[in-house]
Amino acid sequence: MRPERPLGFLPALGEGFFEERPWAFVEARVHSRLSLKRIRSWRWLYRRMRVVHLPYSHRGERLNVADTDAAVRRKSIRVIVEAIRALSELPVLEKYVLHPVSLQLWDGKKRGEYRAAVEGLREILERAGKWLRGPVCLENNRVYYPAGRGPRTNRIFADNPGEWCRLQEDVAHPLLALCLDTSHAVTSALLHPRRRRDRVLRAFLACAQRVSHVHWSANFPYDRRGRADSHAPLGTPGTQRLWFHRMVAALPASVTIEIPDREGVEKTLRYLRRYRLWRPPAS
Repeated sequence: MRPERPLGFLPALGEGFFEERPWAFVEARVHSRLSLKRIRSWRWLYRRMRVVHLPYSHRGERLNVADTDAAVRRKSIRVIVEAIRALSELPVLEKYVLHPVSLQLWDGKKRGEYRAAVEGLREILERAGKWLRGPVCLENNRVYYPAGRGPRTNRIFADNPGEWCRLQEDVAHPLLALCLDTSHAVTSALLHPRRRRDRVLRAFLACAQRVSHVHWSANFPYDRRGRADSHAPLGTPGTQRLWFHRMVAALPASVTIEIPDREGVEKTLRYLRRYRLWRPPAS
């Protein structure tokens, strides 16, 4: 991938940030018709939203297309399909990011089956296909760690590199691609001994040609801080090393810098320029 390309950022950075950067686009999360209504009222946001993050919860409840309860599965599929239909009015929308929305285990109770996850994701794509303006990018999920030393009580499918790549492959729909979240990838690496963690990070890049979008930020793969979804600035001491970011920069994918504060974004842009991983496209 050539280093000159637009980058996406979160809308929390504000209108002024985007006015200073005509090459930047917005990635925003849309949970409901109300949030879409707010987006319409902010013209700068409406006109720059090239990527949208589809809902993974509804009225405080996690969506679960893999649920053992058929009613929960149907509701989850309906909410996501309706969101895609409503978003079809956005003028420059190109891609959709979707969490796996497939809970295997939650609050210590079994909640879903892998086969149901495959079928549910496929149904979303088939029902929403006429409104889609580009690929749906399946994001690798974070690993949820218990507060103490007990066993994990919450797990969503596709929280490790093999299952993430396999889930997209098993759905086998031409409009389903992958979204690599580099902070989530570190939470997966922390399941392994320190000497194996770089290998896990490399495994997330094994299906690179299917990665259509990236959520780029830093996390801490070599100590327990990495269990949190840190979204730290690139180059923060103790986070992923330069070799990893060089591999991410080479992906044939669009990129959102998924860092919520302006100071962290500016640090990240300086890091990308210093190592010639990115530069803004010529105006």
